[in-house]
Amino acid sequence: MNSATTDVRIDPKVPDSLAGHGFLSVEEAARRMKRSKRTLRRWGREGLLPSSVRLGRDVFVKESDLDALLEPAWNDGLPSSSSAA
Repeated sequence: MNSATTDVRIDPKVPDSLAGHGFLSVEEAARRMKRSKRTLRRWGREGLLPSSVRLGRDVFVKESDLDALLEPAWNDGLPSSSSAA
């Protein structure tokens, strides 16, 4: 079996160790959420993205965490990209 045909990676920045587990790079996640990378990293620290993983300088988030933020119950309560003090 040719591994090139079975290993479909949507986000090329995600390392092989996370590729099959539904993770996205913070860049891809930020693009999908229409938020900054900094906001996604903050959400990870605040627990809104509980499955975020840091490998060196790179941060990866679980796609299911993003889906949970986009559920209808969250539509009006999605955290803003600015941190209100």
